[in-house]
Amino acid sequence: MDQVMDVARFIVNYSIEIRKPVSNLKLQKLLYFVQVTFLGQLGVPCYTEPVVHWRHGPDSITDQELEYYEFQFDLDTMSVTTQRRTYREDIFENYHLNLIRYVVEKYQDVSPWEMVDLTHQEAAWMNTDRNEEITIDMMKKYYH
Repeated sequence: MDQVMDVARFIVNYSIEIRKPVSNLKLQKLLYFVQVTFLGQLGVPCYTEPVVHWRHGPDSITDQELEYYEFQFDLDTMSVTTQRRTYREDIFENYHLNLIRYVVEKYQDVSPWEMVDLTHQEAAWMNTDRNEEITIDMMKKYYH
């Protein structure tokens, strides 16, 4: 399994490469569809972080994520440290990259608001309340 931020970075970068940059809203929807595609195709989640039934975000993403900062909180010293990281695609398995690319390409011409409508028709989405987690088990139930 991968980390959701790494998957998000890949989606952002790949979308820009294919000249179909995504908004925050579309990124959220693509992450949802990547997760359900992994569950449906492989029977395992793509990432471990929870999917939450949230409201949408409006901003466009136009810069590739090539470097980022990782934050860590040290409970012993009660301090935050940051480490600069370089984005690397080689952390993904090739099959995972192909499945993520498939989802991005499938929805590349679908507007963010059309994706909102699509997700709101999904059983897992309809059976949760706002700010409630859509669990892996729920997704497996509806997409397996």
